[in-house]
Amino acid sequence: MENITTTNATKPNGQSFEELYRGKQFKAAIDLLLSQKDQFKPAIFHYNLGTCYAKLEEWGAARFNFEKAKSLGFSHSMLNNNLNVVLQKIDTIELANSVSLFDRTIDWGLSTSRDLFLAVELTLFLSILLALKFMKKQSKALLGFLSLFMILTSLFYFVPRTYNVAIILEDSQTLEGPSNLFAPKFLVKKGARVILEKEAKENWFLIKYPEQLSGWVHKKSLGFY
Repeated sequence: MENITTTNATKPNGQSFEELYRGKQFKAAIDLLLSQKDQFKPAIFHYNLGTCYAKLEEWGAARFNFEKAKSLGFSHSMLNNNLNVVLQKIDTIELANSVSLFDRTIDWGLSTSRDLFLAVELTLFLSILLALKFMKKQSKALLGFLSLFMILTSLFYFVPRTYNVAIILEDSQTLEGPSNLFAPKFLVKKGARVILEKEAKENWFLIKYPEQLSGWVHKKSLGFY
């Protein structure tokens, strides 16, 4: 995994982040990043932090920081490659491989970039306009299908963004309710991506999706992005 350095941040002894990383002093590199966060662009900060956590095989923290960098607009082949490596190391239920079709559709919405979504919607819109102008009456079924598909893609792109999205940072037991007094439900492995209700109850959040992991989890176990 490669880091990206765009700063002169150094430790008091003069070592730079690049030197610490190349020297495999990953914990020291993390300390430097955290202590001099304002010296880095936010997306680069999270990307570099993710590479360090990945080197330490802390997969939950690594995934969170890579996903955070991605959400901040960082687009680079190294990010995609590193994130794929981390995903291969994580042993947990994912939206993408859930038994629920709804979960998998939500994953599509979250994984689709804004540019790709706009391109799909524009293509569908132009197809509808052409259908209205040139197609015969018997082709109304196709027109209806295109219109419905355009509406559904919009819903599945925007609806997931009305919830909180987070990464589980450490193995966590979900509970029946928002308190340690409630019975346990599922063990959620670190690195899992979960969709949460917006509103918390005394720092407890309800996991909505994947549906197989539904339950309450404490804020301290979550990395929001």
